[in-house]
Amino acid sequence: MSTLHVPYRLVGKLLGIILVLSTEVGAQDLKAALLKMKSNYVEATNLHIVMSIKAFDEKATDKYYMNQRAQVKKSGQRYFYEFNGMTMLLNENYLVVANQKLKQILFAKNKTTAAAQMEKQFKFNIDSLLTAFGTSTYRGSKSGIDHFNIVHNKGSIQETDMYFETTTGQLKEIDYSYSNGQRVSIHFEVFESNPAFEENTFSESEFFDFVNNQLIPSKKYVNYKVVDIGTKKGQLIN
Repeated sequence: MSTLHVPYRLVGKLLGIILVLSTEVGAQDLKAALLKMKSNYVEATNLHIVMSIKAFDEKATDKYYMNQRAQVKKSGQRYFYEFNGMTMLLNENYLVVANQKLKQILFAKNKTTAAAQMEKQFKFNIDSLLTAFGTSTYRGSKSGIDHFNIVHNKGSIQETDMYFETTTGQLKEIDYSYSNGQRVSIHFEVFESNPAFEENTFSESEFFDFVNNQLIPSKKYVNYKVVDIGTKKGQLIN
């Protein structure tokens, strides 16, 4: 029987970073903006973020060993997430994970535990981000971009550099420098705080549907196997 493995921690971390930082930030006011967002993020409803993520063996090098694109959409307690060949949907009906490499869709009825785990991870990452700061320094503005540097008190991340548009306060890039010398850079291509999503954005019909009482994959996933892991043995549909 297949097991539905959901990357709650990674999705939660991405959402935590996004929601904490999706607020206007004035020069030299980073920590105040983060603290303000901590009390307001629970009111956030719709978000759409597209980011490119690169990883480097050394802080000073421009030669990356990983380059991935991630997308996160959130509307209330409904989530859509794409990263590294994995697509996840959580809505009021189902938890769905599509694996591009395996050409497989796993799904199960949404239980309160799924939403609870997502919310728990989401809150954990926000709190950890807010409490991990040691020294925050405003590095100035260049070409319309404000630069903040944060030195962390503990953990594997030594420093975080954040870059915001001076006029709009929109987050453009985050660079993480690790204690082992590696660096991860996240560049935000799309950052919408109040997007209008299409009707089917958070619908399971984007992955599969029931036709004449038969479960079939959608046109987008026509060559995928669909596995209902909510049954005792799992139901496999070609």
